[in-house]
Amino acid sequence: MRGLILPLLLLLAVSLPVAAQPQKQPEPVPADWYAGRFCGTVVSVGKDGLVIKPAGWLRLLVTDQRHDGTPRERVYLQDNSKPPRAFTFCDSLFPNRPGVKSARIGEHEIEDLRAGDFVEIGCNRIKDKEYCVSLQIQRRRGGTVPLAIGDGSLEVKNRFSTRWNNEQRNEERAFAIAGRVLRNFGR
Repeated sequence: MRGLILPLLLLLAVSLPVAAQPQKQPEPVPADWYAGRFCGTVVSVGKDGLVIKPAGWLRLLVTDQRHDGTPRERVYLQDNSKPPRAFTFCDSLFPNRPGVKSARIGEHEIEDLRAGDFVEIGCNRIKDKEYCVSLQIQRRRGGTVPLAIGDGSLEVKNRFSTRWNNEQRNEERAFAIAGRVLRNFGR
């Protein structure tokens, strides 16, 4: 029996994980850094633009180089406590205008937008005015996300709108189950 204890202790010591080194977290981007992406709930839609209340979890990992050439990772987290922001539609979102060309596979038309939709947009700032340059509807409360540009030529399982509708349905099911569990737990 004594001869087994030492090998077992050695085996146990070798199989235990080495104390993990704390992983270095990326530093935040500067306060004046412009993300170029924005997500949230559509508050209103007009003929020239839209207003979006920040929501969701937008996190961008930015990799660049320091002055000495060494790589640096920084992180941008969208602040959802800020007030809604207004964006003007860029000309590329109006494909029927003369001289405007757009190849926006996986994005949506302005006509598809409704107040209450959860969207992620691409955006630019020019002279303190913000422009919406791309548009994806990712959730529609009480409904289904409409077909994105190019979805009609894809198999149903490969469509962008199918993915977003499946994610929405799974989230709604999870919330419904959690609600039932919490109600039953309280009894």
